[in-house]
Amino acid sequence: MKKTVLLSFLIALVSVALAAADVYTMYDPSYVYTRNGNNLVWLATIDAGYCFDSISEEFVPEKVSGGANTKKNVFAKVSYKGQEAWIIKSGLLETDYLKRVQGAGVITEDCAVYTWNNRATFENVELPAGTVILIDSEEASYQTGLKKIYFFDDQVFWTIRSAYILSTKYSADSDDYDAVVITKTALRKDVKKEMEIITKLLSSAEGKARDAKIVKYVKDALDKVEGNDISKSPVSPVRGISTGTINSDGSKVNVRETPGKNGKIVGHLNDGTRIDISEYTEMKETIAGEESSWYKVSCGGEDSVEGWIFGSAIKWDEP
Repeated sequence: MKKTVLLSFLIALVSVALAAADVYTMYDPSYVYTRNGNNLVWLATIDAGYCFDSISEEFVPEKVSGGANTKKNVFAKVSYKGQEAWIIKSGLLETDYLKRVQGAGVITEDCAVYTWNNRATFENVELPAGTVILIDSEEASYQTGLKKIYFFDDQVFWTIRSAYILSTKYSADSDDYDAVVITKTALRKDVKKEMEIITKLLSSAEGKARDAKIVKYVKDALDKVEGNDISKSPVSPVRGISTGTINSDGSKVNVRETPGKNGKIVGHLNDGTRIDISEYTEMKETIAGEESSWYKVSCGGEDSVEGWIFGSAIKWDEP
């Protein structure tokens, strides 16, 4: 399980780093230019981490946006948003982050982001606790206490950004990293998992975490999941009308031992079956776009059964 979890998440994190060799990434914030004869004219500013699929010919312009190219900087031709553009070649690196970084880490608490190794360059941006990062091999600055890191920018497709954060705001401990990765895997909404599996994953993550803030991060996730577990919802007795009919468009309705989709199935009720309704969950759940409580029902006769069904399958009797 551990290897599978780590592999899948690390692939997602560093997919750019593992891309083909002809993918190039901006190491620092820079500019792109258009070409006008032997000169280059400013086109746009791009952030560190912007990726280009390839570079082609090289060119040494006479002037760059009106100023002489006294250092004879070499520029490379790239495709920028579908048009030909030029970028200073020294700012481009093949995507070899894995070779240049200290390793992976995790943000331990919400932290400010700085563009440069200077606290005056604070951005109006925060990285939330649990963000997985790549840690640059540079030592943290003694003067500023800032450390260079790389992270995926969720707002820009296919972009890894470089930035600086306080060195006290992350953990490079492999157990803390594992704990966060397992937590994120447990909470991924695109993978259907039973509540029991989610809880086991989060409990495993809680046991691995070392940093106190990562322990809290995992525990908060566990508390949130358990708090959303409909099977643990308080229940109340049904007042007033307490009878109805199964209304399921001809299909059978599963009756469960406990409320919730993960409850053990103890029987079935046919469409049109008369039922008595005794209790309901105070928490509600949304299934197939319909929000409702779960109700404890029973019916007599040959197919007598007692258990919980979702409220959308009930047609209540008129008063």
